[in-house]
Amino acid sequence: MDLDHTDLLIVKETYLSRSPRSTSALITLTMIGIVCISSVVYWSNFWDLSSSLPVSRTDVFANYEFWRLFTAMGIHADMGHLLSNLFALAILSYLLYGFFGPWVFPTLTTLLGAGVNLISIWTYPAN
Repeated sequence: MDLDHTDLLIVKETYLSRSPRSTSALITLTMIGIVCISSVVYWSNFWDLSSSLPVSRTDVFANYEFWRLFTAMGIHADMGHLLSNLFALAILSYLLYGFFGPWVFPTLTTLLGAGVNLISIWTYPAN
């Protein structure tokens, strides 16, 4: 069996061969700020918003409150929950925005997150 080496493809560069975008740190800090502010608003019931932020099957499918699919991504039960998620958010937002740009992060990831919330609540009890 003879191998013809003229058909080999050589990878010279990948997304990770380049440096991330120079604004990646700023985007990461902005996203962390948004999530922290959302959680504080939820915990403190600022402007009486706490009841409007979490997602449930009844709220979305019966009351048509679709914004909850998005707001639920920013709120956390307590400080431990927030801090554990911020670690992953910081790493992923820096890399995803840095290498793939704003269409992947935050646009696509936010839409996919809302989709995951939709699928999740479909299988949950009503409240």
